[in-house]
Amino acid sequence: MKNEMQIDRNVLAVVVAQALLTLNRISNRFIAQRWASAIEKASERLAKQDVQMWTPGAPSGGLVVFSARSNGRIYHVTNEGCQCVAWHEGFPCWHRAALRLLQRYNEVTEEQQRKRA
Repeated sequence: MKNEMQIDRNVLAVVVAQALLTLNRISNRFIAQRWASAIEKASERLAKQDVQMWTPGAPSGGLVVFSARSNGRIYHVTNEGCQCVAWHEGFPCWHRAALRLLQRYNEVTEEQQRKRA
């Protein structure tokens, strides 16, 4: 089943800003910059709804990403890893950044809803 989640760009911007701030804790500046690039790419794709995501049946609370820009490849993404080339070469990937941004996005929106209730 397709995830038809509508992204609130204002909430996403807050989540992205928080994620970028956490990169200060990474001592390896090269890896921190790779994460920054992955976060920015994930943010752009999520804001444009330019990624198709399915979550039912994804183990470990993961995400299944259908990448139209990679010849329709399908990547299963978890907090522990991804099936993409970048991840297998030891680099951060936008797929994992997207998963984490969505997790934080959901946490923030749930917190906002609790405060309104």
